[in-house]
Amino acid sequence: MKKILYCVYTVFFSFIVWHVMFAINGFDGAVENSFRKGMEYPIQLAKQKELGLVFEGTPVQVIAGKPFDLVLHIIGREKQPVSGAEVAMEVARLASQETAARSTAGEKSAGEYLMNITVPGNGHWLVTAKIVIGDETFTHEFRIYADKA
Repeated sequence: MKKILYCVYTVFFSFIVWHVMFAINGFDGAVENSFRKGMEYPIQLAKQKELGLVFEGTPVQVIAGKPFDLVLHIIGREKQPVSGAEVAMEVARLASQETAARSTAGEKSAGEYLMNITVPGNGHWLVTAKIVIGDETFTHEFRIYADKA
């Protein structure tokens, strides 16, 4: 009986430690949290496909506490860069939704929108870009990981 209780206790304790480790590191879970995007998201994707738009967040090497350039590329039909879009980006920690930065991104070159930010801590961060092209508004999300300083 003691062995059974010991095994149950060990499994339970390991389970708790495992969850705490993922929570500390900003783990968002195994299932994408798509419901928070709302019912308009599939409509946005269809409109984006119809217009031939592609949004690409540039992967960057991020060090917690150090500034870096966050870049979003907007590409239209026939792989041509899209200029003149209004882009606002927000960077938030996945686990707690702690916002590290929120700003309008400036157009560095044709189809390349840049925002210089600093994330305060290491772990996984979610970048949410609100993109306005003409009368249409789109949302694009991508993740970045910040290493310890």
